[in-house]
Amino acid sequence: KVCRLIEVESSSQADLAKVLGASAVNLERYQQALNEFLEGKRLIIPRFYFVGNNDLLEILGIKNVENMGSIQPHLKSLFQGIVRINVFNGHIVSFQSSVGEVVQLPDPVHVTERPEVWFAELVQIHKNSLSELLTKCMNSNSSDKLDTFPSQILDLSEAIAFSSIVEKSIETKSSFFHLKEMFQGKLHSLTRQNTFESNLVRSKKNALILDILRCLDVIDDIAKNRVHSVSDWAWQKQLRYYRQCECFVRMSDTTFGYSFEYQGCQPKLVY
Repeated sequence: KVCRLIEVESSSQADLAKVLGASAVNLERYQQALNEFLEGKRLIIPRFYFVGNNDLLEILGIKNVENMGSIQPHLKSLFQGIVRINVFNGHIVSFQSSVGEVVQLPDPVHVTERPEVWFAELVQIHKNSLSELLTKCMNSNSSDKLDTFPSQILDLSEAIAFSSIVEKSIETKSSFFHLKEMFQGKLHSLTRQNTFESNLVRSKKNALILDILRCLDVIDDIAKNRVHSVSDWAWQKQLRYYRQCECFVRMSDTTFGYSFEYQGCQPKLVY
């Protein structure tokens, strides 16, 4: 009886080993198929490379508006400045930063059963919305720009205006002293205390103040080096912003297109 029991146990262990071996092979195949599936999604949306497989599966599992809460924790990994997207009637209507700055989408994104489709649309439309806001900001003479436009657009608009004003001053041989006076006036206007300002408006002001301080340093530098042409190195070495048909950035002889990736309203390092 003992011998027969040992034979049965040996046979059972052998069968179990075969089952486990086959299961391991199948598991490896399933894992490979899953990795290929997720890689295909990442090739469509490169931002998906910034989240792990488990997080990506959770995002891809969003099939309707009721599941939109699942993507909120992952937005920090997928975008530079977006921490929340707001949904209304089955459409993404706005996004916001960590300090509560809300940017409305001109064309709401319809949430479908294919997350990779509406997510790709969100990526593009959020950039388009900032580009449109820049155009409106540059054409606006309103006194409530701080309440109307995102911090990033306010800063970019001022940077573009600064490049244009400086180059015009250089070409017309105007005095840099008057140029400096103009920006000192802007600085004085921004630094006036207003006890009724919200924290968001104060953050926008702080960002603009730091940018104007940098502008004043640039003016001092080009005046010190007696710049007479826009091709002089003292001006060419500066980071310069322009807006023609497209928005682009220059430094020396290098040019980059501005991507309009939303940055939020984050504190800046002192220049």
